Amino acid sequence: MSWRTVAMVAAVALVGSLLAGTVYCQQAGPGRGAGGGRGGWDPEQMRQRMAERMREALGATEEEWALLGPRVQKVQDLSGQLNMGGMRMGTRGGPGGRPVRRGAEPQSELQKAVDALRETLADANSTADQIRTGLTAMREAREKVKEQLDVAQKELREVITMRQEAQLVLMGLLD
Repeated sequence: MSWRTVAMVAAVALVGSLLAGTVYCQQAGPGRGAGGGRGGWDPEQMRQRMAERMREALGATEEEWALLGPRVQKVQDLSGQLNMGGMRMGTRGGPGGRPVRRGAEPQSELQKAVDALRETLADANSTADQIRTGLTAMREAREKVKEQLDVAQKELREVITMRQEAQLVLMGLLD
């Protein structure tokens, strides 16, 4: 390589590293906050923003949302338990693809059953009966969550308008 080529590559590398450092050191922009967690991501702020968007989509006033909000949240939480397929939000795969716990979130009965089944499957010496027992426990826990979800959806339907119900059906929170 010629001297000019080496100098050009070095200059490009220097400019690139300076730009990367500048971007890395910038303060969080509007709406990003300085929350905890990875990359300044604050789950509570995200939850609040999602709730506000939901309130706006439903056309609910602040007073109406005081009644609707907790019911919508309950349906979202129960739906999330069912739809996660055993994975938890905020987890990353650990050894064997199993999620690694982050924080001290309380575990639902369904999550406990899923974790127990995963542990059983991770043990190469598990018997068919042990696997069957874990699978049965997980299915029973899922059924309980489905029943709770049905009740929560019914309670939500009692306090919403037809337009709001249609919006919630489109959002996947109601059937």
